[in-house]
Amino acid sequence: VGVMSQGRLQQVANPRDIYNNPVNGFVASFVGENNILTGAITARADGLGAFDSAAGTFRARIADGVSEGKLYVRPEHTMLQTLPGAENSVPVTLTEVAFEGNFVSVHAVTDKGVGMVAQVRNDGLTAVPEAGSHMFMAFDARNALILPDSTNAGA
Repeated sequence: VGVMSQGRLQQVANPRDIYNNPVNGFVASFVGENNILTGAITARADGLGAFDSAAGTFRARIADGVSEGKLYVRPEHTMLQTLPGAENSVPVTLTEVAFEGNFVSVHAVTDKGVGMVAQVRNDGLTAVPEAGSHMFMAFDARNALILPDSTNAGA
């Protein structure tokens, strides 16, 4: 599968790789919904980068050569928690809770006004939180990516 933007080939890979390992923000957004955080890369080690944003400081996967970009994490990789996690956890107020069959789409906002979305599996047993609830959204660093914002100029 190939993904193009403005007549330029951005990425060629199998669908799973394109979805899980997009090469830039355009590809990530083209193939699915994302929480996108703006900020700055402040450190990197062992394939992970530290990323400071208005929502907080997070760790995420980062490719060699990426010096600036945005942090992308998909709603299905964003968890709702009643207590803060060890890392990549941010306090939020739930603004909308929408039942969508096999999952519940939970929209929230941080105290800094940053919007985030989590998709919570509907197992029929777990209590669904209500709008107005104060919770934490968190994600594993391995499920988040710091990507260049724009398309690849040389692709």
